[in-house]
Amino acid sequence: MIDAPRSRPAALLAWAALFCVLSGLLGGCAKRPLPDYGFAPQTWNVFNAHYRVRPQAPAFAVSTSLAWSSGKKSARILIDLWGAFSHADMPDGGAGSGAIIRMDAWSNLGGSLCNLREGTDGLAALYPDQLKAYTHSDPVIGARLLGLPFPFSLADFAALLYGDFTDLVPERYDAVEALPKGGYRYTFRTGRVRSLSLDKAARPLAMSGQTSVPEEYREKLGGLWSIDFSNYPDSAAPAPADPAQPEKARAPMAERLFLTLPGDNRGSLRIQSRELKLDEWPDKAMTLNLPEGVEVRALDGAPRDWTTGRPEGEEPMPGDNDQP
Repeated sequence: MIDAPRSRPAALLAWAALFCVLSGLLGGCAKRPLPDYGFAPQTWNVFNAHYRVRPQAPAFAVSTSLAWSSGKKSARILIDLWGAFSHADMPDGGAGSGAIIRMDAWSNLGGSLCNLREGTDGLAALYPDQLKAYTHSDPVIGARLLGLPFPFSLADFAALLYGDFTDLVPERYDAVEALPKGGYRYTFRTGRVRSLSLDKAARPLAMSGQTSVPEEYREKLGGLWSIDFSNYPDSAAPAPADPAQPEKARAPMAERLFLTLPGDNRGSLRIQSRELKLDEWPDKAMTLNLPEGVEVRALDGAPRDWTTGRPEGEEPMPGDNDQP
């Protein structure tokens, strides 16, 4: 006996169910709902457990694209960032305490715009098309004087891109308020970060603070900054760190950061690739190469070996692995 054909609605429901099963196996179909920790202290504890964790590798490499606007000017820039993680709580000379960060910025139309090197001895920046190089003992002030879109050091920014808020966000909050769509906004009386908003699953949504510069630079470089985090991968909750799989050891990390700096400066940063490296970068990968005819200028008036940022005649800093 041949079964009677199914009705059209029943057949559509069957196909829809099969599609959802197959899509679910392939990572599609309906997303799992995010957990809701319900209370501000519990949400904060989950954040501390998953976003106050050091990356499970000594070095990193990140490729990003930045859509940047300053007043009426705008540009699209490709940024490669690599180096070793630098941790403020490490003792002098400890692994990572003297970390070096390198950054290359490219025009999306082709051509190198800027090459940076940051270490414990300061910042060095090369502008190849202008045949000019600049140094400063303070990486934050140096970068801001050059108009670079970072409210804190590249070392802090690198940790942030890997979901490590340890050195930026205070361990305890002073006040908290509920957000309209769930989650909480925590505020702090002291520190570089003055507010941090978390969604109901304890993932960072936004943070803001005051640019940390000495008083003589405050009028020109000071002011409030903010960063919004979005485009998290489909994940119901932060996964526990697994040292055996460093590429999977992080809590869910935002794929897009929107930066706002003083002076009508804004940028949308998208992560194109993010890699943890089990071996440190070789010295040659962390050194800038000086083309002939480059004019060097010390922004703070202190002559330096511009490839390292180190003042002339000064001994290497602990943990600085360059070979002058």
